[in-house]
Amino acid sequence: MINDDLSEQQKKYYETDELFKLWDHLFQQYGYFDDITEMSSHYPEERSLYVSFDDIDKFDPRFSLYLLQNAEETINAGNTLLREYISASSPNFTARDKNSIIVNIRITNLPETSDVKIEIRNLRSINVGKLISIS
Repeated sequence: MINDDLSEQQKKYYETDELFKLWDHLFQQYGYFDDITEMSSHYPEERSLYVSFDDIDKFDPRFSLYLLQNAEETINAGNTLLREYISASSPNFTARDKNSIIVNIRITNLPETSDVKIEIRNLRSINVGKLISIS
């Protein structure tokens, strides 16, 4: 379960290569490769991979907290990895085409905590770049 009270020492900054490895391990450990294969075979009609926040939190609570606080960076790393998988799995794509592949990781089952679920009237600049749910 997510713990927002992690000490500063427990909070971690991830380099892009580390984010790639975390996404890769998460995809392997929680069986997302079947979904990626399915998405790849139906691309471009299917472009989204739905990843449960619960899986991310069980996989690595620090990674889930980092995702909440650095959503764009973390999701972009996952999207880049998905492009790699799709371009490698399809003979129709060349290395040059890899950057033209449009995919999206969609995070589902966000926690119901007050710092994640925000009423639209309470949305502020402090929320920019964070993963939130609007109610």
